[in-house]
Amino acid sequence: MWSVRWPELPAADARSLGEMFLGVAQRFPDRPCVWAAGETLTYAGLKRRAEAVGRCILLAGGVAAPIAVFAYRTASAYAAVMGTLLAGCLYVPLNPRYPAERNRAILDCSGAAVVLVDKRCGAEASRVLGLIGRRLTVILLDNASLEPGLALRHDIIRPADPAGTALLPGGEPHGAYVLFTSGSTGTPKGVLVTHRNVLEYVSAILRLFQPGCEDRFCHLADLTFDISVHDMFTCWAAGACLYVVPEQDIAAPAAFVRAHRLTFWFSVPSAISFMDKFRSLPPGALPSLRCSLFCGEALFEDQAATWHRAAPDSAIYNLYGPTEATVAITVYPWTQAGAEPRPAVVPMGRPFPGQHVVLVDERLAPVAPGDVGEVCLGGSQVAAGYWNDPARTEDRFVRLSAPGADRWYRTGDLARWDERDGLVFHGRIDQQVKIRGFRVELEEIETVLRAALQTEIAVALGWPEDANGAARGITAFAAATAPINEAEAIRACRRALPEYMVPLRIVQLDQVPLNANGKIDRLALKAMLRDGRF
Repeated sequence: MWSVRWPELPAADARSLGEMFLGVAQRFPDRPCVWAAGETLTYAGLKRRAEAVGRCILLAGGVAAPIAVFAYRTASAYAAVMGTLLAGCLYVPLNPRYPAERNRAILDCSGAAVVLVDKRCGAEASRVLGLIGRRLTVILLDNASLEPGLALRHDIIRPADPAGTALLPGGEPHGAYVLFTSGSTGTPKGVLVTHRNVLEYVSAILRLFQPGCEDRFCHLADLTFDISVHDMFTCWAAGACLYVVPEQDIAAPAAFVRAHRLTFWFSVPSAISFMDKFRSLPPGALPSLRCSLFCGEALFEDQAATWHRAAPDSAIYNLYGPTEATVAITVYPWTQAGAEPRPAVVPMGRPFPGQHVVLVDERLAPVAPGDVGEVCLGGSQVAAGYWNDPARTEDRFVRLSAPGADRWYRTGDLARWDERDGLVFHGRIDQQVKIRGFRVELEEIETVLRAALQTEIAVALGWPEDANGAARGITAFAAATAPINEAEAIRACRRALPEYMVPLRIVQLDQVPLNANGKIDRLALKAMLRDGRF
């Protein structure tokens, strides 16, 4: 087990994220808090709107179950998140870019009884609510509207601000949020994260990177991606302003960064590749940035060098951590390469203050220093477990014979420890891949394909790959004797899966190759793709 010695962190005074926000809003009521879709809210303004939402939630009786937030890149979206927390509830984000069936599955898995909808998501929320068989309370924010017939099936109200309804920003009876990630059973799995998890993470970020109230945070991530947790709560803890990148600028936000003189950046590394593809990262393109963080997938050395040329005054850090460890839990400060050769993948680095890492073998025993093992994470950032899934929680959150923590999360990532660089990534032990920073269980795609193609054998692979070996999409194989309907199968995937999980193509085989153990030989299929046989 290895930990790194950082300066001791100050104790977090706040008991919850809501309490933290109220304290900052009291200090900086007139400072800008959120810029979204051309609208700026001060801290006092966001507080006022969030309190109205929170009181409406309490009157709707939503405290006992998660609150679904169906809002997208509007000021009301962030009022909805904070209002939910101020009501003492946990939030479950939905995404209008997901298929209606996936959002329905998340609603059902979460058990949410109350849904907050902003005007951006009214049409998509109508489609999802039409699939729900139980009666929900729908709170419409701003001028949001739904299809008229839904009023017969659900209770639809708008926020008032009834005086005397007490908010509950100091308690944590239900956690802070549940984020649903790709699940190997074909059903999304919900990660339950507590207020204490997030407060510990935010405290570490404040100490390590020292954002202040004059900073401007670039907010690219959707609420369904946990980088958004960093953006919102680190920004607001510092009294800074969150700048929400408009949807049309997400792929190439350099002009937005310059126009608003943004100073803090956090994204997946593939954002660098996308921006470079659009030729928006020439030398000096991002002069205002002073701190750039990357997480969610492997950061390659050439990507970091490209970013450094575009943002020469920015420090660059590679962060690592799954959703189950609250955004990120290790850090590596990138520097320009010197004379000594470096690996193509930037190291994952060392744990945050008070957090712990151990590398274990298949028997869950610590490996010898320098050997490759599965990364297990311990400490106060490790999540409570999986929502309403004790069996999966018991399987992934374990006790180990290692000092530093009573409870560890098995990541499925492989790494070795280097005395100079800390953790060095060595791949995955399962069939999970990262595409554009999103964690994808290939089995979830295969479940949909088997049903769509009516075959027992469907295999999804992360392919094609970029020059660094990172997956850029999904290619699938199906074993069938009769011709398959590829177009219909892909349409079925689009109805059930997010866009980044939909196969780019499906290759039909008479039979798939098997390895010596009689299992599907994924390496052989990948080699066939690499050799251009399909």
